[in-house]
Amino acid sequence: MISSCTTTRNVTSNNTFDNAKNTIEINLNQNGYNLNGESHDEKNELVSTGVSYSKFSGYGSAISNDYYQFDTYKFCDTVGNTMDYTVKYKVGIADERDYYVDCIQVVGCNTSKSSDYNKLCNGNYSPAKTFSNLPKDYHKTTTDTDATYTAITVTTILILIASLIPLLFI
Repeated sequence: MISSCTTTRNVTSNNTFDNAKNTIEINLNQNGYNLNGESHDEKNELVSTGVSYSKFSGYGSAISNDYYQFDTYKFCDTVGNTMDYTVKYKVGIADERDYYVDCIQVVGCNTSKSSDYNKLCNGNYSPAKTFSNLPKDYHKTTTDTDATYTAITVTTILILIASLIPLLFI
């Protein structure tokens, strides 16, 4: 019996990700900004997973879907200045009750008050710095279908060769 090849990746747990969002909100509160809205969106980004060539049809591409979550958080201070940031990430299922996140990046950060931009969007406690420093505290093991297919193919070829070698001496 041939078993599957697996790959283990380090990703960020749901709890760590949620704690980071809470930490950012606390830091912004300490700077006078309070959360006043949020939006969540999922977008499908197409990625090329392979290229082929045929002398009859030319080049072709294999395309796959890559789903990302986009969360935008909007903040406001007491005099009407605003701050918002958008975080992009992938979601995976850890088990039936929990999920993990991967490929986390802040893809937008804006302030209406220009003097707040460096502190809130680039400073030590900014969303970008907070998310870029998250630990990869969950180990996700997945089946590597390409490696499994390659292992099965190589094993099959070796078995065929081994079974044909005695025929050479007949």
